[in-house]
Amino acid sequence: VFVDAIIAEAKASIEEYKAWKASIIYEAVTKGLNPDVPMKDSGIEWIGEIPENWRVAKLSTLFSFKGGYAFDSSEFGLNGNNQVIRIGNVKNDLLLLDTSPVYISDETAFKAQKSKLDKGQILFTMTGTKGKRDYFYTLLLKDNHFSDKKLYLNQRVGCFVEKDNVCAGYYNYLLKDKHILDVIFLYETGTANQGNLGIESIKNTKVQFPPLSEQQSIASYLDEKCSEIDNLISIKQSKIESLKEYKKSIIYEYVTGKKEVI
Repeated sequence: VFVDAIIAEAKASIEEYKAWKASIIYEAVTKGLNPDVPMKDSGIEWIGEIPENWRVAKLSTLFSFKGGYAFDSSEFGLNGNNQVIRIGNVKNDLLLLDTSPVYISDETAFKAQKSKLDKGQILFTMTGTKGKRDYFYTLLLKDNHFSDKKLYLNQRVGCFVEKDNVCAGYYNYLLKDKHILDVIFLYETGTANQGNLGIESIKNTKVQFPPLSEQQSIASYLDEKCSEIDNLISIKQSKIESLKEYKKSIIYEYVTGKKEVI
């Protein structure tokens, strides 16, 4: 019982850390880093007030869009240097390269050059379960994702490519904001079970547009703060796993008679 109480306390701490992280992200991406900056009405109801030197812009003015290539599954192999990124490989801030990986030959990769990915681009998934919002996951591609292979985009996974005066790192945080997701999912289509998002409705979504220097400062600040919080969460999770193993060992010793109940 004592061990269970400590585990429950650790789990509660993790939830508090997650809520703290979400709050820090929301405040930074929607209001900036200066709490004393004058605010103005954005003119968009769901965005509300923004710092007076910020603007509002459609995603289409901030990013160009790259679509996935219509690969034939018969072209897929189980190994190689050219990996195809499919829906199941993309979660929020997680590129799961080991999840059902498939590869293409150099010849097929040459045909699919327009779908080749690069660092600094943001991936997003466009298909999932209708009504559950278990997609439009976003992920910023970084150097480590390309350490030993080239990556190519499959259909129903999209890609934002930043234009001038745009910091993809800032928008990777902003695009996870619930208010933006609410707007994007208003235009969900599909069958009874499968939900889809169309590129045009995504392009027309309006978002905050701070000056580039502020975008960069916010992204750097959040990278540091989120890393600190993630580390605290990791410590708590390790503690929980250790306690679970300790509990198992105690139960085993009493069940096997190595220890007696007093």
